[in-house]
Amino acid sequence: MERGEVEVFIHPNNLAEAYRVIYEMMREKPELLTRDVEPEMVIRSAHATLKVIQDERTTVNLGILKLKYRDKPWGDLSSAALAMRLSDRTRTPVVMLDQEEHFEDLKEVEAIKISNLKLK
Repeated sequence: MERGEVEVFIHPNNLAEAYRVIYEMMREKPELLTRDVEPEMVIRSAHATLKVIQDERTTVNLGILKLKYRDKPWGDLSSAALAMRLSDRTRTPVVMLDQEEHFEDLKEVEAIKISNLKLK
């Protein structure tokens, strides 16, 4: 991404989740952070460097997924809904953390673990 070779897309719900995680780390385990981090700066940086997408098609996809997978977290379903939206032309996978388990039974999207990403 930093070399301009790949584009990274993110749903605003996932930015809200990132804010929550950073804030909780600051409060509960500040030793995990190598420097002071302002959650707002992370969000601003994401808007400046990533493609933050929320549109009508993504919202409809999110509603469809939430109806079908009621117990799955909103953040995971937001990622899946965005991947579905981006897959209109080319199949776009969700990139997930290695320990993530919520995508295993989602039929609508393909998921790739971070450790399996290969850049050409």
